[in-house]
Amino acid sequence: MILTNKREMYDVENSSTEIKLNGNITIKSDKTIETFNGSFLEISSGNYVGSFNYNDTADKVSVNYNNLTKSVQDKCEEILESTITAIKAQIGE
Repeated sequence: MILTNKREMYDVENSSTEIKLNGNITIKSDKTIETFNGSFLEISSGNYVGSFNYNDTADKVSVNYNNLTKSVQDKCEEILESTITAIKAQIGE
């Protein structure tokens, strides 16, 4: 028997003073992020303000944002970037 293509899956939650990120991540055995999908909520109201899809393979990164208003775009991008940095530090990439 041969087992291949091992993956680890996690639920992720992170927040700044204004935006909360909730998502699911799949990490491949080579410590790259296969998929990371989730949504952004405004902390003050709890309202949904958009979503994201992220993956990286070798030297390529793909990030898609959906339904973000211009008023929260920078805040959502910042919390996603800081979350990805923290995840990579924790998994040892």
